[in-house]
Amino acid sequence: MEMTGADMGNLQILDHQTNNLYIAAQSGFSKQFLEFFYRVPHNQGACGTALSRGQRVVVDDVADDPIFRGTKSKEIVLGEGVRAVQSVPLTTASGKLVGVLSTHFRAPKPPRQKLLQITDAFAQEVAELIQSKVWAVT
Repeated sequence: MEMTGADMGNLQILDHQTNNLYIAAQSGFSKQFLEFFYRVPHNQGACGTALSRGQRVVVDDVADDPIFRGTKSKEIVLGEGVRAVQSVPLTTASGKLVGVLSTHFRAPKPPRQKLLQITDAFAQEVAELIQSKVWAVT
């Protein structure tokens, strides 16, 4: 969060048995947000969309983005004061998807390319750590 200037963030681990993301670590979120997003299936919000696509998802403004249009996720995210989010899949060097890292911002804004590059490098390191040591989810 500090590297990107994010107001909030979370790390979700992929449970390969249920194919859902589960929050493993977070900073700045309310109980309501954490309960709603505790288990995230494919295509729910930015993180579930990043999971489905296998690539970073950037939402410059939650209020106007098609990912959130007409969903309960939009209501929860805007209620949390989040206006922008980026979610990056955590993929190991061998190509195994192990989770998603998301950073959230209170103001709508497009991310700077340099910060996205830093996030990508950090995400790769986190993916390797998850795979090898910490939260090995099979």
